[in-house]
Amino acid sequence: MPRVLRVSLDAPDWRVGALDLLRAGRTMVVPTDTVYAAVAAPAGPRAVRRLLQTMAVPAGTDPPLLLASAEALGRFAAHNPPAARRLAAAFWPGRLTMVLRRAPGVRGEAAGYSETVTLRVPANAALRELISEAGGALLAIGVPGAQTLDEALSGLALAPSLALDGGRCPGGESSVVDCSRAPLRLLREGAIARERLASVARSRLY
Repeated sequence: MPRVLRVSLDAPDWRVGALDLLRAGRTMVVPTDTVYAAVAAPAGPRAVRRLLQTMAVPAGTDPPLLLASAEALGRFAAHNPPAARRLAAAFWPGRLTMVLRRAPGVRGEAAGYSETVTLRVPANAALRELISEAGGALLAIGVPGAQTLDEALSGLALAPSLALDGGRCPGGESSVVDCSRAPLRLLREGAIARERLASVARSRLY
């Protein structure tokens, strides 16, 4: 892999260069509250293709969107049932990923290969600041098991334009709940147990 520009999150003004690269359709690696992830701005098919190539995943894949805050939910999801709003209020920012019906107009910006969109608000404050300044959302694909930047870079198929070093990530996986239809479905039981999710959602999870 070619030499990658590595920048510590402790470095001054790191967001300036990161934003320039995101606006140019480039990919970068960032720390999250689970593992390191490859990210790109949801600005069009070029950025999506580059992200999928970086992670060596099939074309047609819908990368999840990381949001800056729960308030952005309505911008990207067409319908937010009460159970989804309760889950967001309880667990965002944090290790909850929700699948919801895609809002009109988001299709072309965020891959748009299905009628749903996958959303999460990470608990990493520096990452949320970057997401906010980048327009409120970033396409993201986690590098499996990558708790350090070196582990993340070794797990990529293509070199990113920038690698942000935030130290060791906690590891683990977010819990994934499909709220796009009734009844709710637990697609992956990660950091948040099924029973806790069901209690907060006030709904049984299948």
